[in-house]
Amino acid sequence: MPRKYSVEFKEKAVHQIIETVRLESCSLQRAYTEVGELLGVSHHTLRAWYRDSASVRDDSDA
Repeated sequence: MPRKYSVEFKEKAVHQIIETVRLESCSLQRAYTEVGELLGVSHHTLRAWYRDSASVRDDSDA
């Protein structure tokens, strides 16, 4: 059964991905893997959350 994560948890995870890329100058894929290992979340799940958050950020810029 899939786990349910709070919106706050997802937002913090996405922020952590962005910070990992910025501070370590690494690829998004590497950030998904590193953050996923820290949080116990699949890198596929983190990628989906990141993409969802990007579409929300793009919509708010319009």
